[in-house]
Amino acid sequence: MDSIQSFATVPPDWRQMEWTHTTALETHLLSRRAVRTEILLGDYGRLWQRKAQPKGPLAVFGYDYFVEHAKAASVATPRLLSYEGLWGSGEEYAYEVLNFANGKRNTQEIRDAVSMEYGPVPVEIVLEYLQALEKIGVVERMK
Repeated sequence: MDSIQSFATVPPDWRQMEWTHTTALETHLLSRRAVRTEILLGDYGRLWQRKAQPKGPLAVFGYDYFVEHAKAASVATPRLLSYEGLWGSGEEYAYEVLNFANGKRNTQEIRDAVSMEYGPVPVEIVLEYLQALEKIGVVERMK
């Protein structure tokens, strides 16, 4: 809100919304630290790491790396790319899922982080997208 206020008037109720959202995120993050998701079984508990190449976002200036490489690898379009959330759509979710695949988060943690930004998304859809990214060589499962 402070950055917006430097060039526009911020309605008073926006401050309350900012505070409410920030408090909810902090509460969620603190509770997640206490109950780690390592107890999850199968693919939901696996850590994901983005590979060094390709760098940057997968969709830029009308070119979509995922679409091009998925065709070549006969990978079906993951449901995440057409998902409509509360505050975002497929492209935003996909962009952040890839950003959160840093080798330190598992599928559930990636889903939780993306859900905090754009609204709830089913973990199965996030897993499906990560598996598709793995098939085209963008991410890998950590051992």
